[in-house]
Amino acid sequence: VIAHLRDAAPAFDPTCMPEPDPRRPLEMRAPGGFGLLLVRRLTDTFTYRPRSGGGNEITVLKRHTM
Repeated sequence: VIAHLRDAAPAFDPTCMPEPDPRRPLEMRAPGGFGLLLVRRLTDTFTYRPRSGGGNEITVLKRHTM
């Protein structure tokens, strides 16, 4: 399965964001980031490219395994 997600938002490359540490206590963590952690761990490929004319495109790929 390949999914291409496109938007017209300001440029943002989520592939450059550091992974949050799920072992840190909640009160010591900044909000956000766990959706990206799930995408990285549950997909085989996660790529970003800026769209010409503005916006972002994220591509995720998940291979079928038996």
